Amino acid sequence: MILRTLCALLLISMICSCGSEVPPKNFCDFVECLNGATCDGEACQCPLGYEGIDCAFQKDPKKIEIKAVTISDFSATNINGEEWDHDPEELFPAFPDNGFPDIYIIVSNSTGIIYNKTNPNVLNVEPGMDVSLQLANNILITDINSPHKISIMDFDKGGSSQLIELVTFDPYVSDNGFPAEIEIENNGVSLNLTCNYSF
Repeated sequence: MILRTLCALLLISMICSCGSEVPPKNFCDFVECLNGATCDGEACQCPLGYEGIDCAFQKDPKKIEIKAVTISDFSATNINGEEWDHDPEELFPAFPDNGFPDIYIIVSNSTGIIYNKTNPNVLNVEPGMDVSLQLANNILITDINSPHKISIMDFDKGGSSQLIELVTFDPYVSDNGFPAEIEIENNGVSLNLTCNYSF
């Protein structure tokens, strides 16, 4: 009899305890919407590129476009310790050379070259200066999860070229928040890539 009474009291206590809780007014009361998402009372409205009940997860983009490339620094000499472009009649004989390279870039991945502008892009680039390269077109990256390489080239007389530096970068990281700019620091080279993401 005493045991039954105790069980009954415990059951009543549990019912009263549950009934005393104030139910949440709406979805927004118990879920925090992340990554700049807003709540409409029933669900998180995720910004472009995010998904999940609380918008916590990045979606892989279908492609990344590099819209601009800025080079800030590189080695002032080649592997032999010589200045770049020491040939005074290299490209434009009417203009004396000053030992600075005429730069263009080649972008490649595991399947081959995806961007190559073989003529000089910017003439007489000095190390330590911020120089924006003029792209012939946006550089389209569709294999977003594979490492890519950028060959920084010095255009030389007769169409030959010297490799200034080869840098490797990952165009996409699954938790980096889709940066508008990718900064690359590698072997004394500083590059900045301005990007756009498509989903």
